[in-house]
Amino acid sequence: MISVKKDFLKKPKDLQGDNPEITSEVKKILNQLYNYKCAYCETKANAKSGHYIHQHRPIKIYPMLKFEWSNLLPVCTDCNSAISGSFSSFWGNKEKEKPINEDFYRANSDFFKTEFPQILHPEVDTIENYFSFDFSGKIYSNSEKGNDLIRLFDLNRNELVKKRYGLYSIFEERLKRIILFNEDDLGLFNDLYHSTLPNSEFSLHGQQMFYDFERFLFSEVINSISENETSDTYKAFGEFRKQEILKAYRNFYAKKLNVKWIDNSKIGIIKFNLKKFQAIEDITQDGIPVNTQWIFFTGKNGYGKTSILRALALGLIRSELKHLKIDENTRSEIVFFQDRRFNQFVYGANNYTRTYFPYVATYGAKRTDLSDKENSKSCDSLFEKTSKLYDFETKYKEWLIFPKENKTKIENFNKILKAVIPNLSKVDVDKETSQVIYYEKTENNTEYSSVTFNGLAMGMRSIMAMITDMVYRLTDFKFDFKFENGQTDIKGIVLIDELDNHLHPSWQRDLVKKISDLFPKIQLIVSTHSPIPLLGAPPERTVILNVNRTKEEGIIVKRLTKLEKELKYLLPNQLLTSDIFGLEEIENIYLKNDELDKVPVENIYNDITKNEAIRKDLERRANKDELFPDDLFSNNK
Repeated sequence: MISVKKDFLKKPKDLQGDNPEITSEVKKILNQLYNYKCAYCETKANAKSGHYIHQHRPIKIYPMLKFEWSNLLPVCTDCNSAISGSFSSFWGNKEKEKPINEDFYRANSDFFKTEFPQILHPEVDTIENYFSFDFSGKIYSNSEKGNDLIRLFDLNRNELVKKRYGLYSIFEERLKRIILFNEDDLGLFNDLYHSTLPNSEFSLHGQQMFYDFERFLFSEVINSISENETSDTYKAFGEFRKQEILKAYRNFYAKKLNVKWIDNSKIGIIKFNLKKFQAIEDITQDGIPVNTQWIFFTGKNGYGKTSILRALALGLIRSELKHLKIDENTRSEIVFFQDRRFNQFVYGANNYTRTYFPYVATYGAKRTDLSDKENSKSCDSLFEKTSKLYDFETKYKEWLIFPKENKTKIENFNKILKAVIPNLSKVDVDKETSQVIYYEKTENNTEYSSVTFNGLAMGMRSIMAMITDMVYRLTDFKFDFKFENGQTDIKGIVLIDELDNHLHPSWQRDLVKKISDLFPKIQLIVSTHSPIPLLGAPPERTVILNVNRTKEEGIIVKRLTKLEKELKYLLPNQLLTSDIFGLEEIENIYLKNDELDKVPVENIYNDITKNEAIRKDLERRANKDELFPDDLFSNNK
């Protein structure tokens, strides 16, 4: 099953008028639209006969949809047989209420979108976001709707699984021969790509093999070879060929799709739709570039920045928020990029597509209190003011009991803390009290006396607690990750409310830069009341969303694309008076109009003193009677 584009308004002639009919011409047009494949299992039909015409919603229950163009799909004999006894009962076995008018008959109308139960529709839903395959050819889904489709149409019936496995095994064998025998068959990638095209049988399976080549097909073949192959040929060429093949695949992928190669482990939101949550009525933001590392929400207090972050968290980690009382009309739809593919989570009434997604951490404005409970939820800090972050000190002391076994973790822990806290010299444990202690240093690297966590400044505590909690959660509390060339390979999506809290302006800027460098595979979605964090964000990987609020529309969001392009060249005052923060006046509130000429225009305070000295010197020279004073071109005053 793949997504298909059908113009619902452009009906075949035989379906128009007062006496519509499902004729052979309608059948031909429909089969051509689906490339003579079954709409559900993607089995190819004979081009002359085509597949049967099937009503997506059964006419026994929906008689008004008998000739509705968006309700007609081609279906193979086996899929048709699979649903014959259970399809009507799935929908309720009771005739549904008739829609208000014919506009509501279409499959993408609000009338049908809000109906329950639902089943995936290839002309309405983004099918590719719901399914995956294993190596044996079996299909799985991450949603209730997807699993219903698999069950109803028996999409794991033996003949289908065998055919999908047969397709996989052909590519598997070709890849093995390339690695083992140095065969010149890099045309493999072109054939893989063609297996993804709509006219190919089982193209959804082909998409997984091609787009997820490294993790799905390539890694499985490598593991198989490593377990069974001990030949000199493999030992001599295996490793070299592996790297050569990956390079060839990435080059082919980038050239064929006319895109830059993107690291397959990077994750990021590219679109969201939020409805009926707190003061949010309906917010949609799409077109977020896949390489976006920072998304900044700006706006006045009470305009809804926190509500937006919470609504996003609802879509990403709903399973942890079941205790909250949430409006039955609330909807949070998240489209994100992972493994070079687009995926989707949807939370809504009776509709939740996500099962388990471990790559999320969220933080509210307060983030300095610690707890040693690993089962604290990743969303607690954003939703509950009394929540606590994970106590990294407890884990650190456990590592020190077996320092050899935990050497890498201890080293990485210290590297990360020193990277984000510029004046931290070292971390140790007091042998007498068994407390973790911290040594700060001056700009000249002179160490101060040690202090405990609570003895540190609020800003330092906030950074330490949040960064360590984030690393723990995104590594499933294992703290296992690679740290090379000042970068980690940790991936995920992190939501932070009021990023600038408790931080000196220089730290606000530097922290964003340090996080960008340390965690290049993490996307951070934050709110801020300060322009300074934007000075540390990589301009080409930053999106700025301004939040407003009206009585009529509720919370609204506007992307500031022009300012994103100018971000690299703007100073704090310019950021403050731009649409990012909307501060109309930056002068002292007590300044009078007749005093405006006393306001300095310099961007740096020290320049005020320097320029004042120059002005006075010029006035002194101007008061002399000489046309060219002797010291005009001298440094002497």
